[in-house]
Amino acid sequence: MEFSSDAQKQTYEKITPWLREICGDFLRIREDIPSFGVGLGSAWLQVNVFAWGENDATVNARAYVVTQIEIVPDLMKYLLQANDAMRFGAFGIDQENDIFFDYTVVGSTIDKEELKALLFSVLYTADEHDDKIIQKWGGVRAIDRQ
Repeated sequence: MEFSSDAQKQTYEKITPWLREICGDFLRIREDIPSFGVGLGSAWLQVNVFAWGENDATVNARAYVVTQIEIVPDLMKYLLQANDAMRFGAFGIDQENDIFFDYTVVGSTIDKEELKALLFSVLYTADEHDDKIIQKWGGVRAIDRQ
């Protein structure tokens, strides 16, 4: 696996044992890039370690919530108002109009408790909102897409 910086590598090596401990058999480790996957309930979480300049890195947790959905104004209003109520993280829409929930922290200062909070806040939020969104606007839960 190639890293963009020593800081990215150090952050990856720091969080890998914590992820194994926190997630157990639910953890999937990518061999080609500094990335992990974790499933819980109806949510699938991607954890990526990105270089942030030469001297630091970030740990990003992203769960896709709903795919194959028409993005309409009242759905966007729902997502923005939900963002306003979030303590950490935010909903977003990618280039394919898939809805995700995303949260990023600084790699050099992350500890095991912050990593655990990152994982569970993103998983819980995605799992909590996917059914609400589908019930009102349609689409497919990200974990169910083919």
